[in-house]
Amino acid sequence: MMKRLCLLGVLVVANAAMAGCDPEPTMEERGAQVYAEYCALCHGDNGEGYAADRANAISNQAFLAVADDSLIGNAIVWGRPGTSMSAWGETRGGPLSASQVEDLLGYIRSWQTVGTVDLGAVQVGEGGATRGLAAYEAHCRSCHGKLGQGDPFTSISNPVFLATASDEFLKYVIAQGREGTRMAGYQDVLTNQSLDDLVALLRAVQEPVDDTPVEPPSTDLGDPILNPTGDEPKFDSDGLYVKLADLKVAYEDKAKMVIVDARASSDYSVSHIKGAVSVPFYDVQDFLAQLPRDTWIVAYCACPHAASEAVANVLLSEGYDKVKVLDEGYDAWVAAELPVSTGPKP
Repeated sequence: MMKRLCLLGVLVVANAAMAGCDPEPTMEERGAQVYAEYCALCHGDNGEGYAADRANAISNQAFLAVADDSLIGNAIVWGRPGTSMSAWGETRGGPLSASQVEDLLGYIRSWQTVGTVDLGAVQVGEGGATRGLAAYEAHCRSCHGKLGQGDPFTSISNPVFLATASDEFLKYVIAQGREGTRMAGYQDVLTNQSLDDLVALLRAVQEPVDDTPVEPPSTDLGDPILNPTGDEPKFDSDGLYVKLADLKVAYEDKAKMVIVDARASSDYSVSHIKGAVSVPFYDVQDFLAQLPRDTWIVAYCACPHAASEAVANVLLSEGYDKVKVLDEGYDAWVAAELPVSTGPKP
């Protein structure tokens, strides 16, 4: 019977091919397409990470073994607010439907080749945040920044991360580290009590997740030109990048230009350079008819320039010759306290 069923399956596929019908793509195939379009730019073609700054390795086996589907799925939908990891779910103003998120999760999970860690075996006792702070300052701050904000490495106090990571997950990762990364394990360095204290510290600094609905920006850019009657900015004609200081001068001089936010639509709606328009890196072709060819276009993102470079390269390949990329990225603009707007409109 098994041989007959297998043969029937072969015949069905063969007949479909002869009839000119391609088999329906599998979840993994659909997920691979979603990944290539939205994720590979930062996380690498195979999830190896760091194609863009701070985009971690999501195909890391130690990560996949301990991260459950809820943690990964929520990271896709909600992103990591305050970091360059965008919210991709439609419910958060991103481009991905629930079914696309499910397909993407399935594709990421297909990379896992090791067994899943049983976190039920991890025992977390009562910890003390004050004691945890002392351990954190001694062992964690140099990588994860003040109270886990993430400088220079991953933010471990991010509200979405802490809302979806269990105490057992946190303790296990602190104790065992993450093989293949610079995250060392502290099981042989700290006492079991100190591990519990660090978990207690993270819970003490945990903030509520902002679940305010996010409206995506319109795909109709209207008139995208800032200061249509202004003079052209005095950008150096050589090279792709423009420094923050030079863009600041052009902006404050009310120069005629288009500022393009290359990040995901969800990021734009949270905050963006005042007057910028949303042209996500994954949809550039859809906006070409709305972008002028005789006006300087400056693209920016927060990677600091992986997504903005992608937008610029498409424009250049389409014959645009007045294209720049903000070298330092959006976070530097914010840090300089230059004008920003919130919401889906410029």
